[in-house]
Amino acid sequence: RILIVDDNPINQLIVSEMLTSLDQHVTKVSSGHEAVEMLKQNTVDVVFMDLHMPHMDGMEATRALRDMHIHQPYVIALTADAYPETRTQALRSGMDDYVTKPFVKADIARVLERFDMLLSRKPTD
Repeated sequence: RILIVDDNPINQLIVSEMLTSLDQHVTKVSSGHEAVEMLKQNTVDVVFMDLHMPHMDGMEATRALRDMHIHQPYVIALTADAYPETRTQALRSGMDDYVTKPFVKADIARVLERFDMLLSRKPTD
């Protein structure tokens, strides 16, 4: 269960097509506010979050969802901003991973593999 958060419909479509071709179930929203509201009602495992959106950017949305008492998803920043300080800020906001645009399907597959490896390492009850 994957949520794509991006205010650009073309970017949403590109990421959605890549994830669908990797046999993933995808939901899309267009803003940080929509993501926070959606996550109050629905459980997702992974969020691909654009960093630069109007009103509530990806880092603000991530901080908000990290403060919520919900199943915490693995959050991956998607951005054209490749500056090291932006990556550091994104990770400090609570994001788990960082992918710069332009990216290819193999980049998306790699972050999903890292997520799967983290899940397999979690202790079971």
